[in-house]
Amino acid sequence: STMRLTVFLALVFLSSSVISFASFAAEETPLVALDNQTKTLLEGLDDAQKNEFAAIRNSHGIIRAVEDVQASVQRGVLACGKANADLKDSLDERLSNWRAAIRPVMKQAQTKQEKMILLQSFAKPSVIRSYLKTFDEAVAFRNSAIKEVPVTERKECESLLKSMDGTQENLIKLLRENLALDGTVKIKT
Repeated sequence: STMRLTVFLALVFLSSSVISFASFAAEETPLVALDNQTKTLLEGLDDAQKNEFAAIRNSHGIIRAVEDVQASVQRGVLACGKANADLKDSLDERLSNWRAAIRPVMKQAQTKQEKMILLQSFAKPSVIRSYLKTFDEAVAFRNSAIKEVPVTERKECESLLKSMDGTQENLIKLLRENLALDGTVKIKT
């Protein structure tokens, strides 16, 4: 289904986010800007600082992937509701409950990421936030090349509705496990 493809693409992006983006384009694109900014940030860092950087970047990538999946599911629900009026109320209600279940975990993930940004030892928090903004721009640029086809056939829409239980559970699990949301951020002494 489209949702599985979106989750797959989001996870592929996460796994490839450490690859140099310079090979994708010779011109100045958000991908090249991210690659350059990454190289600049990593210059002179010791191993512990590189680990801090990787943890922040990976947590942001996971949060971003979950946001992308949420947006894709919302677009799917809107397209399905428009094409299948009799499913609209069920889809809208399920989407509302789905978002309500994911929202507090996303908030927790964003709060933890902000603590990581504040506690890291290699750059001013504003530099890290600027880097993450560049990361988001690179993702948006990369995603702009992907043409998303909305789900509208009844069978696909029913499948979307049924799959939301699993994706809700999987996204929450992805955030909790990969960002260690049950743990605490510790300051090195």
